[in-house]
Formats: sequence, structure tokens, C-alpha cells
Amino acid sequence: MDLRPTLVATCSAGLGNRLLVLAGSLRLARHFNREFMLYWPDNDHLGCPFADLYENEFELLGEDRLHWLLRTERNVKLYNPRAGCGPQFDQISDDGDPEVHAVVVKAWYAPKLAGEQYDGPFHAAIREELRALRPRSAFLRETDALGLPARCLGVHMRRLADWAEGAEAFGSSRDEHFIAILEGVLERVPDTTFFLAADNEQSEHLLRNRFGDRVLIQVKTSRNRDRRGIEEALMDLLLLSRTAGMVGNHFSSFSTVASLLGPGLAFTANEENAVIRRDETVRHLSAAVAAFRPGAVRPSATPGGSS
Repeated sequence: MDLRPTLVATCSAGLGNRLLVLAGSLRLARHFNREFMLYWPDNDHLGCPFADLYENEFELLGEDRLHWLLRTERNVKLYNPRAGCGPQFDQISDDGDPEVHAVVVKAWYAPKLAGEQYDGPFHAAIREELRALRPRSAFLRETDALGLPARCLGVHMRRLADWAEGAEAFGSSRDEHFIAILEGVLERVPDTTFFLAADNEQSEHLLRNRFGDRVLIQVKTSRNRDRRGIEEALMDLLLLSRTAGMVGNHFSSFSTVASLLGPGLAFTANEENAVIRRDETVRHLSAAVAAFRPGAVRPSATPGGSS
């Protein structure tokens, strides 16, 4: 009978959510000396196995192994963060639940201990976990082939959502917010280029019409969340991580992961950063673009956030 203490990370949403849950759960499993197991379903949100994206080898919990989790003699505690769905355990007990055989973490964001804050030290730890993931060499070769220039700013625009509230949240980063920030950077550093990762063609056309060939795009062969669509999303993450800084989308876990993987300097395109504090936003990003060279050490601070 296998009753070793285990932590199971589970997220059935998109790539950014899954990577954040994975990184946070790995940290907790190590902290509590628990075996780690990953549930990474092939579904309508993400149609690509983990092993096809990354070289890291984790023990996987698939539908064919649910008997392992649901055995009668195994004590299981589920951390369920969804508000209004009790019992609600949204912060991991700081004693590690020693009486529990299997702790299951089901979330959309990196889990934290009770009493922890989503602050700089917490995200520094998540950054280390994310950067320890090893993408398949084929994706690294494809991203190398694009060859981003040194003075390149990353831009992520999210417009498509699976639910009405999500569409409203993503849309709070309006087109004019992105344009105001990018135009400000160009005024200070005229040879800036922009690598754009977007989930829709309209955003690509918008920035291309505004900024022309300064906008670099990885040509998409799939706009869906099938295998190729997810592979291309991973390459967008890798390319964003190689830029000098980033302008991200509100409420997007993809923007957060991209920032943590690479440019620690990230600002959300919103009213505060594009209008109220535009000069400060532009000054920070322009300085990063002007000074950055490929292979440089990344800054760790995120003055404008990347939520």
C-alpha cells in the first residue's frame, strides 16, 4: 500500500494558469518534503501533454490512476479556492497537514501558505521554479530562429475569454492604453521594436497598422488550444522572456508568467500606467530598452505590476 505523503497539483485551465499552479505547488511540495504529482488534463483549454512541452519528468496523475487518489484508506485534503464553494481552503496550512496522505491543490494561481502575501519575495520564489522548467529543445530552436533585436520591448494583449467576466477583465487593458505606452517609449528610444504576443488577429493588425514593421510577431498556424496552438503559445512565452521589458494585459496569467520567466520589469496596460503615471511607466521601460543587451542579467523588480 502506497501511503507516502504526496502533493497533487491540478489545474484544468490554460497554459499560464497551469504553469503558475505547477510552480507554486513544486515549492510547497519541497517545503513539506512531500512527493510531487501533477494532473495535467488534455482538454478544451489545453490540448497538449506536459511531456510534449517540457523535459522535466514529473509523476503524472491521469484518469487511469484515479484509483490511487480515491482509495478508501487514503486521507485526502482538497484545497479549493473558488469563492462560495465550501469547504473553502484557499491558503495552505503552514503545518503541511501531517495527518493527510494526499494534499490536492486545485487552483488558477500559484498557491501560498496561510499568512503569506503575493509580494516580491513570494514571486521571486515562483520565478525560480518557473525558470527551472526546461522547454523541449525543438521550441528553443524555433525561438532562436526568430532572432529578436536587442532593443525589443515585449507586449502581450489578451482579448479572448471563456466566460463573460473574463472578457470584461481582459478588456480593461484597452487598446489605447497599449498604444499610449508604446508611443511614449518610441519618443524616448526611437529604434525600439516590439515583440507582440496576442491571442487574436485584430490586435496584431491594430499594432502593425500603428507601428509598422517595428512590430514583430511569431506567425501563428493555429489560433486554437490544440497541440500546435499551445506549442506556439509556449514559444510566445519564451520570446517575451527574451525582451528588455514587458507591457502586459490586466488579469492575464500568461502576462504574469512571461514577466516572471524573463523581463522582471513589467507594467500592466491600464489607466494608471498609461494615463495617470504614464511618464513614470515610459521612463522605466525606455531605460530598460536602451540599456538591455541579449544575455544581460534580468532585473527582479516589477514597478508596475503584471496582474
